[in-house]
Amino acid sequence: MPSVRVAVVASDQEREEVLAKADEEFVLLLESGDWLEATALAHCLEVLDEDPEVDVLYTDHATWCGSRRSAVFEQSVLKPAWSPELLRSSNYLGPLCLLRRQLLVSQADKMTEARSTHALVIAGTEMARGVGHVPLILAHRQADTVIKADAEAVNRQLRRGSVGARATGTSDGHLRLTPSLRHQPLVSIVILTGGARRVVRGQDVVLIRNALASVLSRTTYPNYEIVVVVDRTTDDELERSLVGLDPDRIRTVRDTEPFNFSAANNLGVMATNGEILLFLNDDTEIETPEWLERMVMYLSMDDVGVVGARLNYEDGRIQHAGLVLRDGYVEHRYSGYPGDNDGYQDSLHGANDVVAVTGACLGVRRDRFDSLGGFAEFFPLNFNDVDLCLRARRQGWRVVIDQECRLFHLETSSREGGITADEQRLFRQLWGSESAMDLFHNPAFTRVRMEHIPPPLSLYHLRSRLAPSPPARVIYQEQMVHKERR
Repeated sequence: MPSVRVAVVASDQEREEVLAKADEEFVLLLESGDWLEATALAHCLEVLDEDPEVDVLYTDHATWCGSRRSAVFEQSVLKPAWSPELLRSSNYLGPLCLLRRQLLVSQADKMTEARSTHALVIAGTEMARGVGHVPLILAHRQADTVIKADAEAVNRQLRRGSVGARATGTSDGHLRLTPSLRHQPLVSIVILTGGARRVVRGQDVVLIRNALASVLSRTTYPNYEIVVVVDRTTDDELERSLVGLDPDRIRTVRDTEPFNFSAANNLGVMATNGEILLFLNDDTEIETPEWLERMVMYLSMDDVGVVGARLNYEDGRIQHAGLVLRDGYVEHRYSGYPGDNDGYQDSLHGANDVVAVTGACLGVRRDRFDSLGGFAEFFPLNFNDVDLCLRARRQGWRVVIDQECRLFHLETSSREGGITADEQRLFRQLWGSESAMDLFHNPAFTRVRMEHIPPPLSLYHLRSRLAPSPPARVIYQEQMVHKERR
């Protein structure tokens, strides 16, 4: 079994002294007031013994008020699998986070800059071969313990990766990335349309004209083109009028085949020139003027494959804040919730790693889209976006949703919605294991209507007594980030 040095530190100086003296394989640094469950280290050591490539390991925890002997109130903090974007926002890994000491020794130059707990964890995870998560509440922390988010540590990491972004603090104590692009690659926006109409804010509009007017009038990013794929039923006069909105930016492609979302988008890509591809529904409107800057910012990260945006209904309620896969089904997180909802643990701010995003607004680098073979045309209506995201993740690329990049989505305005039994069956055949359990959706959540929420700790503990947890090696959720030590 690996050995662990456990230490309670109250200052940066104490942290440095512990790291200098430690000779165990792993280091666990706790804040004053933190405490562990009796089985905590046993669970963690079992995982580390099973998989020697895990260099960083963290667990769920609970926060408490009052005294340790008789906590007045406890609240669970249930976490997703390893998410670099969440870590850039705050040290979400929590009190029980084991770091392999070799990381700290072999990368002393980076560690000398790690003057805070957040900075230490950022540097450690950046160099780790694998980051693991044990989804059990094995640690407790005082509710008023504040672990300051380190903007400078995040900015150093962004500079090392040549990412065109900077981290800034927010009023809620978290960090968020804002674009600081070093260059502005050509973005090709691909929009499919059948020329459908509907009432928007009391006016009868042609959706594609409304979408194009929104992009042209509200987009601050200068370097983009638009390819509109018109289907075989679209009026020729409407097609000509779309180009007339901005002949320098807009061109059209005629799709003469029966409607197939995947095939039509692949056809549109063939007419584009951009380094970045942005797939957009014709029933959308831009809400955030710097939406393209934000998409390009995340796609400039080497390990990001796909980026999505937060979509709101016309009345401001949330339509899409990332997709969740569970038991072979796909759901929109927080769909129907008020637009000002913060989400669990402020998950509706900043950016999150997710398993998939909707194709209603989906960005991907062209070279990666080509290497993935484009959209799968055997998914003509549904699951094509999820399938693309899962294939990207299989290649080792992350899927990110930027909650600060927002559009309105007038969902299913252009065609009938719904998923057929054949589509569902095919998706399960192809992605049965990946769709059974979403790594970014903690298994301890309780389902209430369409949303999953953390259960009260009393219910959590009751579940544990009635159905004891399996060995840690079975429940261990991992999203390995294999790489050679630098």
